[in-house]
Amino acid sequence: MVAATSSTGLFDWLSLLKVFGISITFALVTVVFVSFTVRFRASASTAHGSKRVAFSIAALVFGLGILAIVAFGIVVMMAKS
Repeated sequence: MVAATSSTGLFDWLSLLKVFGISITFALVTVVFVSFTVRFRASASTAHGSKRVAFSIAALVFGLGILAIVAFGIVVMMAKS
């Protein structure tokens, strides 16, 4: 069964474009967060003293950001069902 969502055609292309844009944005933000997490974690393993703590905290913050993005995605998927 195919439901028409716009009066001019079968698909609402603007909504599809919005979903595509949001998906790409979240994917890019997630990749950047993972990159920073890995970078800061690697720096923490070679640093000494307060720099080691600072890099570890930065890695933790970006890691929590990744978890927040994943949790948000799960909540959105569960709300759609």
